[in-house]
Amino acid sequence: FVPGLRTSCGPNWYTGGSNNNSYILALFVTCFVMPLSLILFSYTNLLMTLRWAAAQQQESDTTQQAEREVTRMVVVMVLAFLICWLPYATFAMVVATNKDIVIQPALASLPSYFSKTATVYNPIIYVFMNKQFQGCLLKMVCCGHHPLGTGKTAPAAPSPQAEGLRNKATPSHPV
Repeated sequence: FVPGLRTSCGPNWYTGGSNNNSYILALFVTCFVMPLSLILFSYTNLLMTLRWAAAQQQESDTTQQAEREVTRMVVVMVLAFLICWLPYATFAMVVATNKDIVIQPALASLPSYFSKTATVYNPIIYVFMNKQFQGCLLKMVCCGHHPLGTGKTAPAAPSPQAEGLRNKATPSHPV
């Protein structure tokens, strides 16, 4: 419970003790270190795979441009995560390791509130930096109508393999 803000959802930054410090450390590891490690591992593998595919098609300018755009988007997403969570993680470690620090309740709540906004940034980054995501989102929001296009989008034509399977399952001529 934070008296000045009348809220109680979060660690107790004002009392010490091994239970409180172990909780803060567990929070640091599970909410910052583990997600950051997973993000870096996943995006590194994605970028290495993309770089390999782009190297296979060096003559294609569109592939090279797509690689640059995805790399830029990944860097922005990692930076957004760090900007949101690093103040909270730093604050948590400072409080856990420095017993004599005096922190105002309003100041103590800011990193927590800011870290919780991290869930909003990924979709925004995707919308502004990924044209395919933009198009799919517009179609979904507009019930299949593309607001910048010519009306309702046509369903995809069946592939020849799917057509062949249909013909095998149901004869094309009457029996």
